[in-house]
Amino acid sequence: MRAGIFFCLLAGVGWAQVAAHTPVVSPVAWDDRRGAAENVARNVIAMEDDDDWDFIEEIVKDKSVVILGEQMHFDLTSNTARVGLLRKLHDCGFRTLVFEMAPMLSGYAFGRLPSGNRITLEELLGYGPWIMDRESIAPILEMLESGYFRFFGMDCDIVFSDFLVAKKILDAYPPTDDMTIPWFRLHRLWSSLQAHSHDPESITDEEQLEYVSILNQLRNRVDYLRDRYGETVELSAVKQWLRNMDRHFFDFSSRLKYRVFGGLLGAMRVQIRDNSMAENVLWYRRQFPDEKLIVWCANLHAAKDESQIEYTQQELADNCAGYYTNVLGENLAHELGGEVYSVAITSLNRSDGRQPGELERQIARLTHDAPYAFIDFEPLRWLDGYRTAVFDFPEIGCRKEGRWLNIFDGVYYIRDIECMRFQPEPSEGSDPE
Repeated sequence: MRAGIFFCLLAGVGWAQVAAHTPVVSPVAWDDRRGAAENVARNVIAMEDDDDWDFIEEIVKDKSVVILGEQMHFDLTSNTARVGLLRKLHDCGFRTLVFEMAPMLSGYAFGRLPSGNRITLEELLGYGPWIMDRESIAPILEMLESGYFRFFGMDCDIVFSDFLVAKKILDAYPPTDDMTIPWFRLHRLWSSLQAHSHDPESITDEEQLEYVSILNQLRNRVDYLRDRYGETVELSAVKQWLRNMDRHFFDFSSRLKYRVFGGLLGAMRVQIRDNSMAENVLWYRRQFPDEKLIVWCANLHAAKDESQIEYTQQELADNCAGYYTNVLGENLAHELGGEVYSVAITSLNRSDGRQPGELERQIARLTHDAPYAFIDFEPLRWLDGYRTAVFDFPEIGCRKEGRWLNIFDGVYYIRDIECMRFQPEPSEGSDPE
């Protein structure tokens, strides 16, 4: 009897998940005569222009977080081809852009505290003139500089401006003799820690302990101020930044010292970083619960369940094991449930020569080679045939087999992607402009 009740409850949950999302296109029934990728591709929405996003309003109407992935960072085309989607999401109430590879505290301060103006948007986004194509990123910078979107950084990476922001926030309160923070010394130790990647002797064990000790002084100072003057968003931001400093310390003192990039230990590092990014996004949502967020990151971080990628033994030996990698998208989905909608970007033709999967080929065939297309995975996920469908997908370049309908909520197909090119240095005697 209990088993029957449990089954009914489980079935009710599954039905609620299907019924809660109204598909913009009626799902096409599974055809056993066709392969998995072709069956999925038969649900495609062809787009002749990257502004054709009217259908997305129905998909995101009950969402508070949309994650926009990308196959590789710095793809020129995926920068420009996202602008139309960003504008449509803005019309749907999504007014804050959250970036991977952008620091949390300086990102929070930008546009909110005067100290945030000490750093440029290009620096916050991690772009330098030698790698940035101004034309591709200009529309997004304009959206941020004009206030069309608010800016937030979710990464645990630390930049110098973070120290200026933290100091400005804490210096606004009356000082106490027993809680003086040696900011100059903290910055010197932090700089030595940065050099650890190429100079293992740049910081001693004693200096590392001193660094951690100053961080604890900062923690005590923030806790004292919160206890004395009450909680504020700014003090909470510094507290969250200190958590990021702990992750940052682990990054430089383990990965770079012991050169741990791949395998299980490398996967554990990815998990630590992604957990931190998720905590930063959730911190932001708690502070600004009425804001809807667009999270910009690599497809890898946008995944909701990396364990459903089917790795071979050799792939597990050569790459970070996805099963052990509890990434950003999965963390957000566990916390926010159906409020999160995760979109992967994929392509048919890439200028770097990376090969597409069967899904991309079928999309091209069924859309008569449309330049853009979209498939909404959510209404397919629990349907017969689709429920256990396995097909290959180039998540971050190389194709992997997996139950991709459970890993992402939708896929944005861009037929032709031009990858970022390094900017050549001006020749001698030429006009630098």
